[in-house]
Amino acid sequence: MSSKRSKNRKRRERRERARENKIVLPFMTHNSFSQHLLGMDKRIEVIEKGYNDSLNYPLYNPTKEKIIIVWFEIFQFVEHEIAHIVEFSDLSRILLPNFGFKSVHKTNNSAVFFRSMAKEIKVRAIQMHLLKKDRVRHPIWESILNHKQWVDNAQRLIPFGRFKNYQDMEAWENHLRTKTYNAWGLDRIENEWRNRLNYLRDWMETQ
Repeated sequence: MSSKRSKNRKRRERRERARENKIVLPFMTHNSFSQHLLGMDKRIEVIEKGYNDSLNYPLYNPTKEKIIIVWFEIFQFVEHEIAHIVEFSDLSRILLPNFGFKSVHKTNNSAVFFRSMAKEIKVRAIQMHLLKKDRVRHPIWESILNHKQWVDNAQRLIPFGRFKNYQDMEAWENHLRTKTYNAWGLDRIENEWRNRLNYLRDWMETQ
């Protein structure tokens, strides 16, 4: 019972801090916890872009003045970038536009593709802790296997290693997604976010 009261108290505190910081992003996120995270530094700026504009614009762009996160239409939630940030163990990546990612959807290097796919699976699993109570949802955020581009390329590159067929890859995806989801929660997300925000602040404030 005390554990439940403690969780309710933490939720109330997060909502209050979000209100105090005046983080109002009604169309970008309906999640007060995400608003709470984004409100921890006034230099975090969430901007809206049209889908076509976003194709040539970094969805995540840290500078010495601002930490810019892009939201566009229904598909790009700020929670996806939050999940990317907390998932990284190599913190130097969060100093790079789009985390230094390059598209892997035309590669013929199976190892590179499935390594990138594993990271996206873990990010989506973390993200579900942030999106599960949202009013705005899309199947591609539930599982990477609902994302046609990832599936088409995976099928193109199988067989590879442990994946003798597509069903082997499906089982791997489900195991990794479930394992990652169970290993994370809102408390861990907040702790990792604070650590990475401190890392970003040190970088931003260093000439």
